[in-house]
Amino acid sequence: MTSWVLLEELLQFDWHGKRIWRRAKVDSKVAHFFVREGPDAFAEGWPPGVPYDIWERGPGTEVRWIETYAEAVGPRFFEVVLPGLSAYGPACDVRAVFWFNF
Repeated sequence: MTSWVLLEELLQFDWHGKRIWRRAKVDSKVAHFFVREGPDAFAEGWPPGVPYDIWERGPGTEVRWIETYAEAVGPRFFEVVLPGLSAYGPACDVRAVFWFNF
């Protein structure tokens, strides 16, 4: 399935106001870090060498947390991707094309 979105839509989207539930499987030693909203809720004191997540598959304890869409896409999206798309022209004329394989 192929689709596209205008840069203008990406720039107008409420990245910091909208929230999303996230879930992952983590080592049971760190499951207690997932008790509050946002990625900072589990970043402090994270044991070295323990991966943040094992998405959907593998051993571990399933955890859930809430974060903003901005936190979900990460700073690189705002620092690199959006400015890079802006270099192609007016936001109303630039399309980002994407697709999914099912």
